[in-house]
Amino acid sequence: MKKAIILRTVILVAILSILIPIGLNYILNQETPCKITVVGEGKDWLSFYGSYIGGVLTSLISFTILLFTINHNKNSQQIILQEQSLSQLKHDLATRISQLNFSRIGIVSLVLIDTERCKEENLKLDDFHQELTREFNAFNLVYENSRDHHISTFMRAYTLCVQQLFEDITTMTELIAKLPAHVPTIQAKAMQEAIEIYDLTYRGIMAPNPPEEQRMRIAEYRYKLKSIPLREKIIQDINTLINNLNSHKNNFTNPVFTAAQEWINAEQEKLNNLRA
Repeated sequence: MKKAIILRTVILVAILSILIPIGLNYILNQETPCKITVVGEGKDWLSFYGSYIGGVLTSLISFTILLFTINHNKNSQQIILQEQSLSQLKHDLATRISQLNFSRIGIVSLVLIDTERCKEENLKLDDFHQELTREFNAFNLVYENSRDHHISTFMRAYTLCVQQLFEDITTMTELIAKLPAHVPTIQAKAMQEAIEIYDLTYRGIMAPNPPEEQRMRIAEYRYKLKSIPLREKIIQDINTLINNLNSHKNNFTNPVFTAAQEWINAEQEKLNNLRA
């Protein structure tokens, strides 16, 4: 209850408490069908009114103090709840925004020459995808049906950002999964020379049959050499995706941060109004 409402209520009650007995006294002093007579002299009534008004004022003061105390306690409780809610909101939003990290997708570019580490980074991207999914679903479950303008604005930006992250993670994991193993230039040159020697030695009608182990090794060399152009094409696609990650950050993460700040400011304003 606002202070102004309390004061208006108390003043109204005070006025009525004083006027009602005066009005009754006037009515009782008139000629009535019941022939009601008022007992007592004027000084007695004057003494009564003095005591009555004093009692009324004392009661009103006590009543006013009680109302202000109740209002203060209620307002203090609301302030505490709003402070806790605001603190939790800041923590939740900070946690989720920190997860919207497009740079985590591009870390794999640092280990492209190491096949095993590429596989490890791919597993980390899968974990990242699961983490995003879990946190998004939990947050969306609480706020998806909210009609509050700031909440709905944040959820739209948050949803779009997570969807873009999902798309980029999926694209990167698919590219890494198809990426052939790295073949160093010196090793590729040695493989090519071995293939040429093999062809000169074992091709032709009169050429002897190659040993099975050597034939399998040359087949492996041919496969690895043929995979080099494919690897270069996939790396080119990976680099293109990595170059796009910064623009995705600007287009999707920044709006989420802005919407989160506006939401926090709105809740802070509610807290300030309670404290006023």
